[in-house]
Amino acid sequence: MSETATHWTDAERHRALVAWTWRTTAFWFIAPNFVVYYLKELQISDVGLGWATALPALAMVAQFAGSLWAERARSRRALCVWLYTVRAFIWLPILVVGLWAAGEPSRYGVARGVFIAFMSLAAMLFHLHSPAWDSWFSDAVADEKKGDFFGQWGFRVGILGAVIGLAGGWLVNTVARGQGPQVYQVMMLLFFACNIAAALRATQLYRSLPDLPTHTERQSLWELFRLALASGNYMVFVGLYSLRVMALGVYVAFVIAWFKDDLRLTIFAVALLTAMFQVALAVVSPWWSRMADRFGAKTVLGAGLALFTLMPLVYFLYTAANYWWLGPLHYALMGVLTSAHDVAANTLWYALPGKRARATQFAVAWVSFGVAGAIGPMLGGWIATHAQPLAAGAFTWSRYHWLFLASVALQLPALLLWQRLKVEGSQPPMMMVAWLLRRLTDRRMG
Repeated sequence: MSETATHWTDAERHRALVAWTWRTTAFWFIAPNFVVYYLKELQISDVGLGWATALPALAMVAQFAGSLWAERARSRRALCVWLYTVRAFIWLPILVVGLWAAGEPSRYGVARGVFIAFMSLAAMLFHLHSPAWDSWFSDAVADEKKGDFFGQWGFRVGILGAVIGLAGGWLVNTVARGQGPQVYQVMMLLFFACNIAAALRATQLYRSLPDLPTHTERQSLWELFRLALASGNYMVFVGLYSLRVMALGVYVAFVIAWFKDDLRLTIFAVALLTAMFQVALAVVSPWWSRMADRFGAKTVLGAGLALFTLMPLVYFLYTAANYWWLGPLHYALMGVLTSAHDVAANTLWYALPGKRARATQFAVAWVSFGVAGAIGPMLGGWIATHAQPLAAGAFTWSRYHWLFLASVALQLPALLLWQRLKVEGSQPPMMMVAWLLRRLTDRRMG
């Protein structure tokens, strides 16, 4: 990219795509199913599991400091590289203490505490770096290119998530079968170690991307936040997304605990469900990207939100006898709907903020997500600890099923906020439905 260029070239945009893919790959090695199964091996309680999920989410508050840093940084690239590199090595104490405690129940309390503390610290460093990356990427990639970018990104990370989840679940189950808790925990820790290598590869690619100057002059903290909050439309989007984050946080970690404790699923079985989710997400991401280009990101977002709201209710149909066929269908459908939401939300996330105080706008959003993401699992942990099994007539379900109902209730207001969102070029949802029906009819007649 030349000194006068305002956007990355196609080759540079591709390197950014690969960098972001590696960054997400690092997350797959510490995905919730692996973290929850490991913490359950360390005998964590439901309340403890809620805190283990809430504290990394609350670390998003660090984006306040990150936004100020990004707005004033001479080089957003250097800031991203430095913070994300430190974040990678923060995982080393978790590995060392985990190996020391493996198979020793008297040491599990220390291992749990170190795991939660340093995982939260790693999350804080990630969120310190995010405003710099988000504003840098948003400036460097033209709005009309973002939909295609996230379609490709969704396909890549979906396939990688499925492969990593299946390989990790199979490897842990195969090597640790019959070997006792020590081998099982060591295998999990080795898997967590892979996230360090993936994160370092992402930082290496960060270094290869051209930097861009920020669009804001140095301004006071108050002025930055005045500019950030000036867009009421963007705040509607932030509120909508925050409700979804809270709704997912209420149950996502606990459904994995339910799989392990009540349905007695192995980590490989859970990995299979996650793989179905990721493959479905990957396959349809490019298609949803085209739908967003044709009908508008708001329309696609609404479709994903409306249908996904009902998905937690499907858990009421699960049994130990039918999960093997119901689970894959359920998770594949959730992958399709999550893909619609993610492609549209990512497009709006980078398109709605203005040029001025962009990093601060991202920070305000992330702090909102952090508070919502912390409230969700803390509420979920409290409910799971104090609630009795859910009963209705002749049917009885676990205490975790209260969380599925809570998730639906929290997602409903997001649909009301979606209606208030104003996005130029978005068409009515029925236009997309009519187009899809027409395509299906034409294909059947053909």
